[in-house]
Amino acid sequence: MAQKIVQVGTGEYYTAYLTDSGSVYIPISVGNRYFCKQLNSPEIFTDIACGLAQAIATNTQGEAFIIGPGKTGRGIFAGIVAKDITGKNFTGVEKVYAIGNTFFALKKGKPFVWGEDILYVNGGKNIIAPFPVPVPANVTFTKLVPLSFDNSSVLALASNGTVWKYSRNVLKPAKINIPGLARDITGIGSGVYVVETSIDLYAWGFLGSYLGVGDMGHRPVSIKSKWEAAGCRFPAKQISGNYGTLHILDANNNLFGAGDNVHGDVGNGRQWPDWSSYAPLPYSWSYAHGQLIQKPVQITGKFNKICTAPNNVFYMYAQDMGGNWYSWGRNKARSLGNGITLTPMDEARYPEALNIPAPELVDPINTKWRQIASFDPDERRFPIANAGINQYISSSFTTLSAAFSSQQKGSINSFLWQNENAQQAAVIESPADEKTKVHNLQQGENSFKLTVINNYGDSASTTVKVFVN
Repeated sequence: MAQKIVQVGTGEYYTAYLTDSGSVYIPISVGNRYFCKQLNSPEIFTDIACGLAQAIATNTQGEAFIIGPGKTGRGIFAGIVAKDITGKNFTGVEKVYAIGNTFFALKKGKPFVWGEDILYVNGGKNIIAPFPVPVPANVTFTKLVPLSFDNSSVLALASNGTVWKYSRNVLKPAKINIPGLARDITGIGSGVYVVETSIDLYAWGFLGSYLGVGDMGHRPVSIKSKWEAAGCRFPAKQISGNYGTLHILDANNNLFGAGDNVHGDVGNGRQWPDWSSYAPLPYSWSYAHGQLIQKPVQITGKFNKICTAPNNVFYMYAQDMGGNWYSWGRNKARSLGNGITLTPMDEARYPEALNIPAPELVDPINTKWRQIASFDPDERRFPIANAGINQYISSSFTTLSAAFSSQQKGSINSFLWQNENAQQAAVIESPADEKTKVHNLQQGENSFKLTVINNYGDSASTTVKVFVN
């Protein structure tokens, strides 16, 4: 039976996939070829997270493992984190987290940290084994959010609904004064903390413009109304941030995003309009804040889960209601799992060359990778066709949209919708329009092909499926 991805570990240069059997898959290189290889391990893993160039996972026994590239680069290894800093067996781990070269774990509700000492609990020197971080009396944590801004910090959610913040050079966490009890927490790695309570959504930090509000200080303020105005309905099923964006999966399985959309990682088909002339270098982002800010907007489709990370991660994964996965944003270091990559040299020069600015269906563990031998920054870019997310409905009609299709340095001039199967009885009402209604859908799978043509005459095609129950 084919394995299905249930969780994606997202890191800056490392992406890992956890399957329903507890296996882990990771892209590796052999010469100029790439493969997604299964970790050769008898362990059944239950949680995974990625940092700069490694992953951390925990298994059914609550043991932690560091997963990374082998010495030759042709394989992957998993090394158990056997002992904590005091020499005791390190078991009972429930959740794992990573940021850069630092790892965190929650063990029976207590946080541990090791690797690069971003919080300065060890005087800035690397921590060779899990180090117990002090916790308030009678408090157990259920979630950690390591963040790279503000001299590095960690937001922590307690089982009693209180929220705490670990700061650099401060061993004890500070309690955050928020009205009510928290349901969930996240953050944007470049400058925002976010907390959802049972009745509101709060944020603080210096980049409130990323969330549709003015820049904020250190006191939490409500931002819920800005998201409700876009159609987001609370309580949310999931809130998740990466370096520049916040995404909310709402009560109706609709996805909303906001933030710095320079890489296209909001997901609404927009990114920097002409990377070929970006300053100071083409296709190479400058890390400047506040570029192409997108206020809260809905991402077309229904979703079950989203995956990203609030550190130097500029991409998203989302699972649709049928268990399929989509990815979008910056496609550096095979991060999108879509089978296309640059050479390492071109990847370093032109990290924004393969951006995908809206959800694109991917099959990371089975895809066949193709490396572009040489990238020309002056070459005309082809359009990106986007027909939306697979739909799972109970009616004989629906609407198809190509609104998230995109074109670098140009425009899309025409659209064409077609039945993918000639025997398909569905009727496309307006086959040449960006959006069209479709009638007479049959029970089971209905497949439609979208072709877009840009102002240069170049075309691109994709498909979308509608499943009628």
